[in-house]
Amino acid sequence: MAFCDLMGNMDNAQRMIKSCANYVLENGAEEMEFFDRFIAKGVIDRLDAVRTADFGHVTYTEAIDLLQKADEKFNYPVSWGSTCRPSTSGISVRRSSTVRCSLPTTPRRSRPSTCG
Repeated sequence: MAFCDLMGNMDNAQRMIKSCANYVLENGAEEMEFFDRFIAKGVIDRLDAVRTADFGHVTYTEAIDLLQKADEKFNYPVSWGSTCRPSTSGISVRRSSTVRCSLPTTPRRSRPSTCG
């Protein structure tokens, strides 16, 4: 990771997330079935979607465009240069795409974030 660029770092994080989802589903099948049945219905399907889905990358500008075109009202204003809050980005990007995504570029005053 010492000489890894931002895209390599995101790819590594995505492989780690997929590996964790895979490990839980393979090694904790009985517990996950209980959890799926009594605590969070659909959790197995969601974890399976995470481990099999392709992760995409959208630029900060593309994410802001997606949010501004979304037919939703947000708690915070969506504009270029603002921080992409999880309550804003996660909802709209998931509805715009079935792909999990990362925002590799953000304005200097905004922190990097991940959607989905």
